[in-house]
Amino acid sequence: MDFELNLLADLETSSEYVRGVLWTILFHRLLGCVQPSQGSFYGVTYPTVNNPELEELVEAKTQAIVDAFSYEIAHTSTDQDSNMIFKGVMVLKFYDRKVEQNGRHSNGSSVPNSRSHSQSSSISFQPKIDKFANCWERWILKISILKNVNLMLDGPTKLETYKQDFEKNMFAILNYADTNKSHIPPITRVEQAPFPFKVLFALNTHEPHTLNRAFRNFEISDTESEELVDYSMESLPDTNERNRNAYNGQEMLKTGYKFIKKLLE
Repeated sequence: MDFELNLLADLETSSEYVRGVLWTILFHRLLGCVQPSQGSFYGVTYPTVNNPELEELVEAKTQAIVDAFSYEIAHTSTDQDSNMIFKGVMVLKFYDRKVEQNGRHSNGSSVPNSRSHSQSSSISFQPKIDKFANCWERWILKISILKNVNLMLDGPTKLETYKQDFEKNMFAILNYADTNKSHIPPITRVEQAPFPFKVLFALNTHEPHTLNRAFRNFEISDTESEELVDYSMESLPDTNERNRNAYNGQEMLKTGYKFIKKLLE
């Protein structure tokens, strides 16, 4: 199932904007024992999770695309007063808990590496590559970065435009997550991240199909029959002690939208 969002920002506001959108999507899809927190985009609050590994992951993905936009803008020759729009697309895909392990393994358990996007580790097994199976949800973020657009608008007016756009997307995520639940695979174990995910992006386009080839490096085709084993989120090991005030997966699925709705009120 695909969900599409259109993001409008400038280079100065894009980091917090993308960060807020990623957090909000992940908040509704962790479905495990988490401690909710919140962030803010110019007064519009959004949900986050108190977890250092996930914070590191979201920050890395956000900084990567902002740095790419910064480089693109800095190396594009334009007149000082010209109006330009720089395009980018970020795709977040959720999969089942299975991954192809290319190599020999023992009965030891595998523990994902929190600082690697495509490696897991165990005592006696080092896979060549981790692959994900059965994508069940895809979030497509079509990002437009403005440069010197609407120069007649003052700073506060432009910030209000970005704020309204961000708030619109917060409610869109809330609506998508609240009205589309039947496609979510069964949760077999209560962890912070029952389902692995991958985040990739491309510049100079809004078309998600430009990332298909890159995603195929991490995905198992329908015709493959290699052995599959369980795998957790790519960068979030389930090592934190469960907090008695944390929500479990089913409670998060049922009540998470109420939490974000309260934040947006």
